[in-house]
Amino acid sequence: MLTKRLKKYADFLTETTAEYGNQLYYYCRAHNVQKIRGVTNMLVSLCVVQSMAYPPFSQHDPIMKALLTSPMQTVARLDRVDHVAAGLMSTYFSGYATIRKIYDLRDQGLLKLDVDVEQLRPIGRKKAAAAALAAAIVSASDSIHGGLYDDTIDSVVPVDVLLSLLGETLVFLNRK
Repeated sequence: MLTKRLKKYADFLTETTAEYGNQLYYYCRAHNVQKIRGVTNMLVSLCVVQSMAYPPFSQHDPIMKALLTSPMQTVARLDRVDHVAAGLMSTYFSGYATIRKIYDLRDQGLLKLDVDVEQLRPIGRKKAAAAALAAAIVSASDSIHGGLYDDTIDSVVPVDVLLSLLGETLVFLNRK
C-alpha cells in the first residue's frame, strides 16, 4: 500500500516538476527500477546531448544537491529508512553522477561552475575527466559485449549515449 502511494507521488512529481532528486527518492522508496532508470537515463541523455552538466546545480532540488555534494552521507541516511531504496539509489544514480563529473571537470577552467568541484590543475582535470569518461563508456557498452545487444544486461549508463561518449574522447587525443 505504501509502495503504491510513493510511486503515485513520484509520478505526480515527474508530471509537474523538474525535481529530479525528489523523483528519484520516491521511486527508490517505491522500489520501481523501471522508473528510476527512466529518470537517470533522461538525465544522462540531457547531459550528453547538451555536452554539459545538466541541469545546472542551481536548479536542483535539495535531495539532488545532497546526492551530488555528499552522496555517501545521503545514501546512508536513506539506508536507515529503506535498505533496498538506498541500494537502488547508489546503483542507478552513479551513472548520472559520473557523466556529470566528466562535464564538471572539463568545464572547470572555462566556466564559473555553481558547484564546488575539486580544484585540479589542467592536466589533473584532463586525467580525471578521461578516467570518468572511460568508466562511463565501459558501463554504456556492458550490454553489447561481443557485438550483439543484450537487453537483459542492466547498466547505469544507457547504451543510447555510447556513440556520443566516444565522440567526447576526441578532446583527449594527442594532436600534433
